[in-house]
Amino acid sequence: MNDKESLQQHLSVFELWRVDNQSHFKKMEALRKRFLHDFPVEKIKRLPIEQYVSGKPNSFCNVLERTLQELGSIRGSNALKFGIYFGRTKSDPVKKYRFSKKYGSDTNKVYDLIKTGILDLLISGEKQDFDAIEKNILSPMFKGKILNTYYPEYYLNIFSEEYLKFYLTKLGILFSDDENVTDLGQKLIDFKKIYPVMKNWSNMEYGEFLWREFGRPAKPGEQHKEILTDDIALPPIHNVKPDEINPKLTDIITKSSTENKSESQKKRKTDYVRQAMRNTTVGRRGEDIVMILEKEFLCRAGRQDLAEKVEQVSEKANGDSYGYDIHSFTTDGEDKFIEVKATTMPFTSNPSFIVTDNEYIHGRDLKEKYYICWIFEAATEKPQYWYIQNPFWMSPQQILIEPKSYTVGFQLEN
Repeated sequence: MNDKESLQQHLSVFELWRVDNQSHFKKMEALRKRFLHDFPVEKIKRLPIEQYVSGKPNSFCNVLERTLQELGSIRGSNALKFGIYFGRTKSDPVKKYRFSKKYGSDTNKVYDLIKTGILDLLISGEKQDFDAIEKNILSPMFKGKILNTYYPEYYLNIFSEEYLKFYLTKLGILFSDDENVTDLGQKLIDFKKIYPVMKNWSNMEYGEFLWREFGRPAKPGEQHKEILTDDIALPPIHNVKPDEINPKLTDIITKSSTENKSESQKKRKTDYVRQAMRNTTVGRRGEDIVMILEKEFLCRAGRQDLAEKVEQVSEKANGDSYGYDIHSFTTDGEDKFIEVKATTMPFTSNPSFIVTDNEYIHGRDLKEKYYICWIFEAATEKPQYWYIQNPFWMSPQQILIEPKSYTVGFQLEN
């Protein structure tokens, strides 16, 4: 249950959607090309102000913001993002040209300044001169929309710093708070290039992938929930307050797996791609919870030195080979190897989980150093957790282990 596996699930789900919805992207590309036909660079040089400003039908700004909204939205922010616009304000109902005082006081001179900024941006954008792009006088969102519209092969259709940082965080891409919008967008594009599935996507498709698979950052005042699949949402990890449970075991009364299934479970058709994605999401949340539990436990015991060494080995490139998810320690410095099992279901009187052959073998070998940490109601702010010291060494009266799948292989003739 590592980040690469989770990303792969997102990629698999979106790739199926992308292939089936090429007509959507063709429609968007046709709109973009129509805009370029209507507003080529040569026309912008002599474009009159009434064909530029928002507030005028079919103007440069109006089409860029509204007609091309699905190519990347810049709506919702003040019209001053265009440098100059035609309209009214809350305090002044009269429609007229309006602009920020930083550009000057004369309408025609301000418009010439903005138009020069657009032309300079298009030159810088074609050269991919990121320093010049950053220094350009236009607002960041407006710059981003223009660059993506004219040069979609170079620039992403996400223009907000907040959104860019949100997606970088989701993908586990490091960035610093002082990086500008252009640099943040390029980090996302560079990331796309290293994955075989994504590298041949257009930036339009890539932007659609980020939106569909990871949602959006929370709005001001909105309680944030990470929308990770169609049917599951997780509260922020800092709001999670787990409670420990210590149930007492009794002798097993065996029933066949078929008998334990309800009629509705037997008939239910499974969406395996979505189910795998859901399982990965819940599993990662379980690991996050256990990482916090282990570090807090060691810190309370005065072992900050050990807390700093707790490691989530499932995050490593070969994480599946370990047979456990987290390497932690006892307060005496002895190793603890913890396999995390997480479910959205509440604790019941006859719970069960699935282990891989690799987990079983490592659990048997590691003996008393091996633990299962079982997280119930993992998608809530009040999950329950149960530490079980190596269940694979329990007596047969306390634990039921049944094979559920088989590996089938063949030797073919040369």
